[in-house]
Amino acid sequence: EEDGYIGDVSSCFPAEASKPLPTLHGSKIVPGRVPPTEDFPFAFYLNSHHLAIYDEFDTLEFKNRWYMDYYVQQYAGVIDDLEEETLLCPTCEYSFEPVMRRLYNGRNEHAENKDVMNKTIGVFHYNGNPRLAHLSAVIIARSIYKMCVRANWLESEGNKVYHISTDAILRQGQLSPCVCTDYKDMGKFMLQERNIRFTVRSTNCYQYERPDGTVVTKFSGNVPKAERDAMKLGDIWTYEDARVAFKKIQRTEDGHYEEVPADD
Repeated sequence: EEDGYIGDVSSCFPAEASKPLPTLHGSKIVPGRVPPTEDFPFAFYLNSHHLAIYDEFDTLEFKNRWYMDYYVQQYAGVIDDLEEETLLCPTCEYSFEPVMRRLYNGRNEHAENKDVMNKTIGVFHYNGNPRLAHLSAVIIARSIYKMCVRANWLESEGNKVYHISTDAILRQGQLSPCVCTDYKDMGKFMLQERNIRFTVRSTNCYQYERPDGTVVTKFSGNVPKAERDAMKLGDIWTYEDARVAFKKIQRTEDGHYEEVPADD
């Protein structure tokens, strides 16, 4: 496809981590599916693995065309509200904002700052004793919600969204006021690429060609850099490891795309 644009959120997870987060101190578990309140803004649904944040969103809203495949795979079982258990949490009095802001502002002088920010959030739940997993859940859910909102906004303007990753949207169309072009800051949805040609094979498996002819290959696999850099636009469709590791995308009747098993 041509006339492509990529919008990217600058330090997506650290920005969401800088907002108010829950604390287990003063929390309580109650029977049933109980909505969050002003006093208990964070509700974690322990049996269905959903969550809701007061005056923000409920992850049940993620059952949309952007995340349908993931939603069905992870939450296929329906939990009756009466069979649910809800962990209600108040807001923590402490904030990561000063720390994340200092790391973000110093990332150009200290290349390791980016890893420190993102891996800190990852350690909240990727460890042997994930006592802070509820923080990661909120941070990730906020990010997903924002990406859904941005994708809907872009398509409402006549853009065609082809791919959504953790912090970026690949689309065909035109410039949009929802994409910042004048300055970069933590949490800003920035214009990363414009006027590109691109092809999308599957989730996190795509290529684009800049106006100067440079081809960038995005591939969640262990591909040697020299081999990746040598790829031309379209090579991702014949690259064997991509065929094995990923599904393919097919167009649906309503003009959008879905993942289906790759052909043998």
